[in-house]
Amino acid sequence: MLELLVVMAIMGILAAIAVPSLTAWTRSSQQAGVSRDLVGQLRQVEQYAVTQNTTFRVTFSATTAAIAKYDTASNAWVSFRSYQSTSSAVTFANANFSSSSGANVCYFTARGTATRGSIQVIRSGSSKTYTISVEGLTARVSYQ
Repeated sequence: MLELLVVMAIMGILAAIAVPSLTAWTRSSQQAGVSRDLVGQLRQVEQYAVTQNTTFRVTFSATTAAIAKYDTASNAWVSFRSYQSTSSAVTFANANFSSSSGANVCYFTARGTATRGSIQVIRSGSSKTYTISVEGLTARVSYQ
């Protein structure tokens, strides 16, 4: 019985040591996951623009990327869908797109081009930053 108590105490100490590391790893993984998801969403929007032969607009806020499609029949932007950060600690910041509609707006055209620029994915309590870049001429979306 004494041996069991000693083993349980050792396991408790090891668990107490591992929990902070696991929590930090989980938060870091959430930030990386949001970055990958956003890159995937932007690549999909680029494909939709080409295949549907119309312009799409992505407007960034702190936690949302609102995607709209230009409807030529009504000559207006129609909400298509939006992407929301899956973690309240992970946000979008420092959007810098060369758009006449503002630095937080990126356009993908039917010709396969886009508004050149970048946006950062940051996490509160961390200095780690992922930068998502969109090339203008090719609409290539990448992150680092």
